[in-house]
Amino acid sequence: LRARMQRLDLLAARLPSPAQQMSRARLHLDHLAARLNAAFERLRTQRHEHTQRASLRLQAARPDLAGRSRELAHLGQRLAAAGAATVRSRRDNLLTLETHLLHLGPQDVLRRGFSIVRGAGGEVVRASTQISRGDTLRIDFHAGWARADVVDKG
Repeated sequence: LRARMQRLDLLAARLPSPAQQMSRARLHLDHLAARLNAAFERLRTQRHEHTQRASLRLQAARPDLAGRSRELAHLGQRLAAAGAATVRSRRDNLLTLETHLLHLGPQDVLRRGFSIVRGAGGEVVRASTQISRGDTLRIDFHAGWARADVVDKG
């Protein structure tokens, strides 16, 4: 029994005290807490960097609505100016064509000293091949008209 008691005393002496056990457990928990905090901080940093990169990608992909609106307004002004210029140009061209057409009209031609010759049926005679000797023609002048008989032709 004595040997067992001595052995028990020896084993009891080797056992750490509850204070020592608590101190070791506290140290271990502190170490685990430090590791957990470091892992959490790494994860938080990674997530923050990921969020920043995603935010930059979104900002780059987002259209500049204000800039587009200004550009659209500018293009609208240019289109309106170009449309107005086109209308002015076409109106000027139309007026020029109208003036030319008026100069080529029958009354203006007659005013310049020309005449219009019509056959017996009222058709305009453009060539001597359309008439024969003895045909009666009507000749329109700027001021008045005359009837003529074909005596000869060439």
